Amino acid sequence: MCISAESQMNAPQNSIQAQPANAVTGSSKEAVEQPLVIVISLDGFPARALEDPKLPMPALRALAAHGAVARAMQPINPTVTWPNHTAIITGVDASIHHVMANGLIEFPAGQREPEIAPWVDKDRLVHAQTLYEAAAAKGMTTGQVDWVAIYGAKGVAWEFGEAPNPASQIAKDLVAQGVLSADGALWERKHSGLAR
Repeated sequence: MCISAESQMNAPQNSIQAQPANAVTGSSKEAVEQPLVIVISLDGFPARALEDPKLPMPALRALAAHGAVARAMQPINPTVTWPNHTAIITGVDASIHHVMANGLIEFPAGQREPEIAPWVDKDRLVHAQTLYEAAAAKGMTTGQVDWVAIYGAKGVAWEFGEAPNPASQIAKDLVAQGVLSADGALWERKHSGLAR
């Protein structure tokens, strides 16, 4: 799902409204207002679920009603999460972006079986330009919440990953608001294998 501020200009007053990019980034009033684009992908969430009135998801439905939404997707091969999410964010298939599993396929010395290493830097894993890299190159501010194949990515200004870094500004803000505990963030990071 992709939400554009321009598509929300005529949205009802009680619906979710996009903020101009300068409001989000905290830049000066003189900054040129740019459309706000949000890409939402819910792993394993079938498009038909958006039409099911029994599923309580008013915020998601409001975003879809006032933005652009895909009612179906043509997956790439292999039909695994990371290759397909990487195709969404790069616009190319696995033959070009090279993400073939939910992590980097490694062949450790002396072992017969390959291993999948999920916590590797984006530059080692993804071999194609991403939407967030292209946006950053044009001076736009980007952020991500729990996207795949993005660790250590250049061009991402605001980041809240699957195993949040307790030292990041977003994690500190969430701890200060009582939404996240510092102990919980540290536990997630330690058990993800990211604690370095």
